[in-house]
Amino acid sequence: MTSPQRQPASRLEELLRAGRFVITAEITPPVSCNADDLLRKALPLAGLADAVNVTDGASARAHLSAPIAAALLAVYIVLGVLYESYIHPITILSTLPSAGVGA
Repeated sequence: MTSPQRQPASRLEELLRAGRFVITAEITPPVSCNADDLLRKALPLAGLADAVNVTDGASARAHLSAPIAAALLAVYIVLGVLYESYIHPITILSTLPSAGVGA
């Protein structure tokens, strides 16, 4: 009993299944949230690359996302009100990284 052939999910999958040589390109995401910046980087690759990979880049920088930063700020404010202090919330929040890994 043979299973039915399914359609390839993408052109890249089709080329790989056919044993063809493929060319992929890697671009870094823009610093802004503007989609035009990303398209400006990707459009010159149209027709030249079989696939485009958007990565953090070789010089990836760790940064907080806006929701995480807002949550940390909210926790700091609540702890500041509870302890009536500016320094105790910082002491408590500084233990979060080690608590996150179970230390």
